[in-house]
Amino acid sequence: MPDVSELPYAERAAALRTVTSFDDAPEEDLLWQQLAPPQQLRWTPPLCLLGPASALQQREARFRPPRSNGVGLARLRGVSVVGRGLVVDRQMRLLEAIQFRSSPRPGREAAAQNFWDWLGNDLPLPPGKRPGQRLESLEPLPLPGPCLLLGQPGHRIFGHWLAEILPRAALAQSLGLDGLPLLLPDGNPQLAADCLSLLGLPADRLRLYDPDRQMPQPELLLVPSQLFCGSHYDPIARPLIERIAARALAAGPTGPRRRLYVSRGGMPPGMRHPNREVLLPIAQRFGFEEIRPEELALPEQVRTFAAASHVIAEDGSAAHLMLFSPPDLRALVLLDASRTLQLHRAIAQLLGHAIGFLVGERLPSGSATGADYEIDPALLEQGLQQLLARH
Repeated sequence: MPDVSELPYAERAAALRTVTSFDDAPEEDLLWQQLAPPQQLRWTPPLCLLGPASALQQREARFRPPRSNGVGLARLRGVSVVGRGLVVDRQMRLLEAIQFRSSPRPGREAAAQNFWDWLGNDLPLPPGKRPGQRLESLEPLPLPGPCLLLGQPGHRIFGHWLAEILPRAALAQSLGLDGLPLLLPDGNPQLAADCLSLLGLPADRLRLYDPDRQMPQPELLLVPSQLFCGSHYDPIARPLIERIAARALAAGPTGPRRRLYVSRGGMPPGMRHPNREVLLPIAQRFGFEEIRPEELALPEQVRTFAAASHVIAEDGSAAHLMLFSPPDLRALVLLDASRTLQLHRAIAQLLGHAIGFLVGERLPSGSATGADYEIDPALLEQGLQQLLARH
């Protein structure tokens, strides 16, 4: 059997027949049901982009995708799941089953890193290394009945669960599919259980497999679209996310509106820490309070962000909790020049937030202050003046 990285790539439009309802073709193996068509997107520019932003960050701040990709659901028979969610059909083709980043496209510049991500690695591809997975090295794992595939890169990371996997689970729930086993690569089952609890889904719905050893072969596989498409969300994601927030808010009040400084102070050294000892007193002078979300239960994190009027967020997974903040939120994200703006911008675009960015200088590893990058405090004051300006 070949290496998965050597398989031909089959685009969804060519490999899957589009139907109005799966009942129209009950015997076919590869079907696609369109749930929402592509839509025009409206974009507003960031509040600000301050500091030594990279050329990529400057392009991202200007970038405005004109249309969404649309949303659908794949129904697949006779397929195997490889790595974190690659789908291989009977003809030994990689299927584009979830529209965006569903499988790496051979020949593209980023294909090698993309394969590396999908085959279970969270770090950059080492120079000179070729990603791959021999299919004969994987043990077939037959699964009777239907399964819902939620596997994708980032399944061990809180921010990816919030921003990418949880909305897909909410989409499946809205279609009445939440009673199916949820197929996921193993890695962080407690994180998966905690996030799914926001939808009221019990942990026993999880069907975990070892992506380094096993190749699930469900009798029937259902695959919901990606809703975050690298630069933007499809608009259908907004009511799904609002539904998740409403469920958490039903358990307790949010309290008065708050100004939050979202800190990574509880993270280990080397985990993208700014010069917080300088920045936090400035933020506090403007009425911001430091929070470390990981010290709160997940429903309480949602309620805390639902009460936010203004947020200063150190770049990281916790910043994506702004998914649950109200549309009038005004936010400033702190990050270094190696990081991307796209997911932060996409969340703001989807929900109507006003968002700005403040970029710091990357510091050498093991700096005396313990910081990984340094924000100019004068620029923080400038950013706060824009953040808090009357609007």
